[in-house]
Amino acid sequence: MSTILVTNDDGIDSPGVLTLAEVAEQAGHDVHVVAPHRQSSGSAAGLWRDPDASPVITTRASGPLSNEIRVAAAHPGMIALLAMTGQLGPVPDVVLSGINDASNLGSGVLHSGTAGAAIVGAAHGAVGVAVSLFCDDQPDDAIRHWQTAQTLVAGVLDDLVRSPRGSVFNINVPNAPTLDAPLVQADWRARGAVPTLVPFIERFHRANGTTAVPPRIIRDPGTDISLVEAGHPTVSLLSFTGDAAIAWAESAPATTPTPTPTPTPTPTPPEHIE
Repeated sequence: MSTILVTNDDGIDSPGVLTLAEVAEQAGHDVHVVAPHRQSSGSAAGLWRDPDASPVITTRASGPLSNEIRVAAAHPGMIALLAMTGQLGPVPDVVLSGINDASNLGSGVLHSGTAGAAIVGAAHGAVGVAVSLFCDDQPDDAIRHWQTAQTLVAGVLDDLVRSPRGSVFNINVPNAPTLDAPLVQADWRARGAVPTLVPFIERFHRANGTTAVPPRIIRDPGTDISLVEAGHPTVSLLSFTGDAAIAWAESAPATTPTPTPTPTPTPTPPEHIE
């Protein structure tokens, strides 16, 4: 049994966080939910807390879970830091973050509070896992199929928990009633913008009274963005341990493109010294 912190960046009232916690508890783990009191998307690994909140952390009834649910007036990065330094009780073995109500792909991971919590957890010695629903191509009022992501996580949770400490797994699941394609490894690249960043850019310009310049969206073959848009649930690995492969996903189709060889420059002879 592992101790698992479950958090998110959409806030405690998003169905995704309890859906994810239920997976971990049903697998027999000691699950502790500590989630932000409000929407915190785009907070990355931020350490913000509400300066007007006292206490900063409050409790709610546990609902279907064994342990009480805690609500923090803080960003998920701060929650993960507190948990990993022993401020919230037993130090987690796993930081399980999500299920996010939108994808976290490519450069979007750099800004995501969901991914930020997982990264903070891994940097302090846990396994970090960020789970997101890919619904970027659907209207805001479209049904969210949390159960689809829940089922996928349930199938790989044992492998995630046994992974090397310091690993960060980024999982994106198509928002569909069922999955028609298998989970595949995806090449994670922080290159160019991704669709989820566009609304943040546009809101900035509306507030500023200026016009947005459409950012370039790069969809390289084998990347998480190209594969999840094609209907695949994807898993990408960021690691603080130096490991480059996802051992338990080795049976999945290889999707990382072969890099183009870089020509070796001809060395310049040294100048003659008298």
